[in-house]
Amino acid sequence: MSSGDRQFIFLNKRPVDVPKLTKALNEVYKQFNMHQFPVYFLNISMPTDAYDVNITPDKRSIMFHNEKVMVESIKEQMRIKYEPSR
Repeated sequence: MSSGDRQFIFLNKRPVDVPKLTKALNEVYKQFNMHQFPVYFLNISMPTDAYDVNITPDKRSIMFHNEKVMVESIKEQMRIKYEPSR
C-alpha cells in the first residue's frame, strides 16, 4: 500500500479526523517499513469530557484536552509492538 487511504480513526465509535495522530502513526510505522503506509482501524474509547467535538459542523474534527500525552502514548505502544520485528 502506498497511500494512507485505508486509515480510519474513531472516537467512541464516531469517525473523526485527527491529523496529529495520523501523522504520528505514519511516522512511527515508517521507522519499521519505509515502503508502505500502515492500514489501521483505531477506535479510541475515552470519557466525553476528555475532548471537544464542537470544532466543525460535521463533528469530524475534534480537540483532545491532552492530545500530546495521548499521541505520545500511542506512539510508544506502536514502537513496543513493532520493535521486535527489526
